[in-house]
Amino acid sequence: MFAPLEPFPMPIREIRHPLIRHKLGLMRRADISTKNFRELAQEVGALLTYEATADLTLENYDIQGWAGTVSVEKIAGKKITVVPILRAG
Repeated sequence: MFAPLEPFPMPIREIRHPLIRHKLGLMRRADISTKNFRELAQEVGALLTYEATADLTLENYDIQGWAGTVSVEKIAGKKITVVPILRAG
């Protein structure tokens, strides 16, 4: 028997974006091909990554652009890797 996790170790965030909900609905069809399911899973993963990284901190730095020096932004701190893991069932 497992003890309940309280408080839950990670915050839960329900994504209610219409495009994600639409694609999840397509993935639930009984007649979907494996190819289409995988393509939709990849698209949903990309959209979830977009949502999950919305709060990343940015920092300014200068680059040489075609018209001279330009100030741009990049993700602050260490390099990150985001791996969306989706499972069916």
